[in-house]
Amino acid sequence: MYCDLVNIDFEFFLFEKELHPSKKNLKLNKEFEYIYFFSSDLNSTLCPFRNYPSDYLNYLVSLGIQLPKMDCSGPKRNWWGNYDDINLARFLNSKITSTNIANDHGLNPPGIRIINSLEEIPVHLEQFSFQKWIIRNPFGMAGTGSIIFDKDEFESNKTFITKQLEKHPVILAPFFQRLMDLGFIFENESYSVTWNLNSKTGGFKGGIVFENNDGLAKFIRENFQINFEDILETEKKISEIYNHLGNKDIIQIDSFIYNENNLVKFYPLVEVNARKSMGYFVNNLKKFLPKNGVGLFLSLNTSKLQKVQNFQERRDSLGDLLFSINDKTGVIPLSPVDGFLNSFFISGESLQEIERIKKDFWDRIGLPGEFLSSAFNFIN
Repeated sequence: MYCDLVNIDFEFFLFEKELHPSKKNLKLNKEFEYIYFFSSDLNSTLCPFRNYPSDYLNYLVSLGIQLPKMDCSGPKRNWWGNYDDINLARFLNSKITSTNIANDHGLNPPGIRIINSLEEIPVHLEQFSFQKWIIRNPFGMAGTGSIIFDKDEFESNKTFITKQLEKHPVILAPFFQRLMDLGFIFENESYSVTWNLNSKTGGFKGGIVFENNDGLAKFIRENFQINFEDILETEKKISEIYNHLGNKDIIQIDSFIYNENNLVKFYPLVEVNARKSMGYFVNNLKKFLPKNGVGLFLSLNTSKLQKVQNFQERRDSLGDLLFSINDKTGVIPLSPVDGFLNSFFISGESLQEIERIKKDFWDRIGLPGEFLSSAFNFIN
């Protein structure tokens, strides 16, 4: 029987020269290990990086979650991402690979280029009318190492860009006016979708899931006049391309709908995670949704929340907003309270309902003067 390790630091391991765990990576694994509880069963075995308080575990059981065994005596298995063939894993997860695939199959919007030297950038910028640009680290996790700049600000950002180029190529792209970020998760013959709520540089803040994808398709059709089935067919083809390149497990393809000169367009292949993902986790929370309902996952900085002494106190602070198993609506506190992030899931019958609950929820747990990230402004 394998003991699973929740190796959230997968990307750091892939793209660092020495594959040795650091204190920073261990902290990351401890922070997000709780997601395993929402994706496991009685036959699973977790080798935990941390201890869990009894009030937290008892709450999970009250939600109907079957806790895994917790034991580190057996052989270890990496659960989040697989290192069995590390060169293949690096290739599949690199944004260089996804950019090249998008170029080869005509999926990239104009203006996207892999940059190897500083001298290439001003020449490239002058070929396009876009004023705002983004430089992305092809090996970064959750938008790390990205910078947004105006075309005429290139000179003032040369130092930062030079330091990036000393370590690796970068990806230069127009800074598109994103309207909706979508993560398509493919596993075996099935698929799921997360509406990703990201920062400006692409850092994951949270996500929205629909109990029935017909609800998502309707939202996209009514708001952007795009056929969801057409999008899905493109994403399936991309998944097949990666399978031919050697991917054998779960994969998430990130994409977005954007506005360019008052035209709504779709960018189908921004990057790929050939591993489990936060989108995979958020989709596992669908079991808490009412029929045809909608759920919102939020990952919040603990420093912006009112302090609590323990998990029970966090539950109590939510009062009547706490999730009701009978109605399948309300707020589920997902994580222990002692990390640098606290995570929650809001379940409701519609986007309008979770927007209402979100506002009440923040009034109860947010510190005075603090605000939710603009990434959570999903209703305009």
